[in-house]
Amino acid sequence: MPHDVRGLSISPVFHELTDEDVALIADHVTLVSIAADDVLMTQGDAADALFVVVTGSLDVTDEQGASASHLGTMGPGDVVGEIALVSAEQRTSTVRATSATTAVRLTREGVEALVAARPDIADRLAGSAGRRLRHQRLQRHLLQAFPGTSQQLLEELSARARWELAVAGQLVFAQGDPADHALLVVSGRLRVSTAQDGADQVLAEIGPGRLVGESALIDGGQRTASVRALRDTELACFPRDLLHELVDRHPHAVLDLVSRATRHNLHGQASRFSRASNIVVVPLGPGLDEEILSVAGVIGTYASTLLVTSRTIDAAIPVADAAQVEGFDGPVLALEHWLAIAEDEHEHVVHVTDLTASAWTRRALRRADRVIWVADATASSDIGPLERQIRDAGLVSEVQHTLLLVHPRHADRPRKVRRWLAAREMDHLHLRRGLAADHERVARLLIGRGVAVAFGGGGARGFAHLGVIRALREAGVPIDRIAGSSIGAVIGAMAALEWTDEQAHRVVRTSFPKQFDPTLPVAALLRGRRLVEGLERHFGEQHIEDCWIPLSIMATDLTTASSIVVERGPIAFAVRSSVSLPGVLPPVPDGHDLLVDGGVLDNLPISAARRRGDCDTIIAADVAPLRGPQAFDDFGSSVSGWSQVARRIVPGLHAARIPSVAETVIATMLIASRRQTEAILAAHPPELHLQLTLEGVGLLDFSENSVDRVAETGHASARAQIDSWLERPASARLPRRLERPEA
Repeated sequence: MPHDVRGLSISPVFHELTDEDVALIADHVTLVSIAADDVLMTQGDAADALFVVVTGSLDVTDEQGASASHLGTMGPGDVVGEIALVSAEQRTSTVRATSATTAVRLTREGVEALVAARPDIADRLAGSAGRRLRHQRLQRHLLQAFPGTSQQLLEELSARARWELAVAGQLVFAQGDPADHALLVVSGRLRVSTAQDGADQVLAEIGPGRLVGESALIDGGQRTASVRALRDTELACFPRDLLHELVDRHPHAVLDLVSRATRHNLHGQASRFSRASNIVVVPLGPGLDEEILSVAGVIGTYASTLLVTSRTIDAAIPVADAAQVEGFDGPVLALEHWLAIAEDEHEHVVHVTDLTASAWTRRALRRADRVIWVADATASSDIGPLERQIRDAGLVSEVQHTLLLVHPRHADRPRKVRRWLAAREMDHLHLRRGLAADHERVARLLIGRGVAVAFGGGGARGFAHLGVIRALREAGVPIDRIAGSSIGAVIGAMAALEWTDEQAHRVVRTSFPKQFDPTLPVAALLRGRRLVEGLERHFGEQHIEDCWIPLSIMATDLTTASSIVVERGPIAFAVRSSVSLPGVLPPVPDGHDLLVDGGVLDNLPISAARRRGDCDTIIAADVAPLRGPQAFDDFGSSVSGWSQVARRIVPGLHAARIPSVAETVIATMLIASRRQTEAILAAHPPELHLQLTLEGVGLLDFSENSVDRVAETGHASARAQIDSWLERPASARLPRRLERPEA
């Protein structure tokens, strides 16, 4: 065997070469020498050969601009450059000799001839490239997760990590299990949840580069939550014994790593949901390309984004029908490598499937962090062939699924929504063709960059919310999601339906003063019939699902003593429940439960605005007074209603100023919910807390003349606070688009 070829055989990939193999590649093999500090290959160069190290050592680095990250050291027997060669890509890293090195060079033509004759070598070569790719991704994630950490420690962690693959739906570990190792997500997505009252409560969703099970880094114990794979997920496992061993050799570095992990874990609720990296769009029919491209384009103005279709893959990878390859060979590795690099280099990759359940459609769905089903709202809502095939193939994973309904440009309101949702258990969003504001809202919500507004309760002081909406619009602050409680539910529903200022003012001005219909106080002071009739007259048969802007309405369940979020069903019913002030209005039956005012337990619904994880800017409009009613007269410890009425009627008699029943009930309710609000504000404060100054506005000032006055006062107070907020440093403001150079 020639000396040059013999050098190949020290690698496990080429250790069984026959005489026939040698004859095939003899003209394609050379022995090269690399002096210390010389570069063997440069990141971005065309891949024309691979190398097997015979003597010496090589350093592999990832060079991004002026910075370079060390990805590993290669020694005798290691194959270098096979990743780009097998995947038909450019060089993915720079390789430099750390000492005088010799290596055998095998050209692309030689590799192609050899793998054509020896499929087993093709498999080993693909396996070697796959392992190297996995190792390099782990190194990149470790460097990003722990910047400044000792390079020696990171390399040892990377080398000694135990690899695990969790398939979609697999339980990684359960609440109560021994905490004997920590995990780093290399690719994929995990869901963290705890069992409470027999149901799972989702705490977080974790993407690449994030640690899970950090408690194992500190003191072990038991798992405090369960973790499940939402899609096929590669994990690097670090046993506690390994970490303890490393503490002995790198005490300061490991303690710093633990400190970083703990701080990351305690960062706050806003970071609980890693943004979806791989967004998969499934068009449920033709004619939707323009809207999909538009939304993807908007996403690209907020973060680095790549749009991937089967056509773009076929154009990027020099393999016939590259997007449709299957199995495990060179072309598949080329596709997987291309997709992995795309995911590493972009914050979001938008995969658009084919209109059939093709190999590309199936591959994209297996990689999804979030799936968006796009449909023409005017088309048939029946489950079509593509949906059926995807379901039958078991490709509907546990990641978040959203139905995006595309409506005509001038649609007055969404239609046929409940038909679409009847057969699909998923969230939904609305979009009108060609309407930029809709495209922008959908894009922000899909990548977790939305702006949610929580409208709080406070009786007639809630008219100020009308001014808040105008102030936000004037300041250019979008509203992508709405949560409302009590009077905030009323105004919030109007905003979610995109009523004009004039329409909202007119309805409030003409409706609220006429809602009082006293009755014999068996169930409540008011009958509530006028209120119901007014709500049904103005909101009609529209459901919450029919709102252009996603809407959540708070109510309090007296039967279960819990706060509930209403996101489906008639708007009139939900609003009627949310404003049902105990004792003033009758409770609302909902099956066997009784619902009352949402403000009883959650008067400022910040948690509801944040619960979906798609809004990282929360604005809370707070109209509750900081102080309740006060005593202007000493009316003693007992009060005769008959006497007070007489004193108000008979001239010359003085009636004591006593808070009304309704005023006392509202004030008491607000006191009770204030502690809940203060706890939320302290633990997970909104990005902007609008504490509206409404001097002289009473809780029961529902007169027709007060509406415009209170709205104007709210507008002035809100606008001043919004302008001040927008002047703060960028880190404290709502997300802005990326700066783009002007054409």
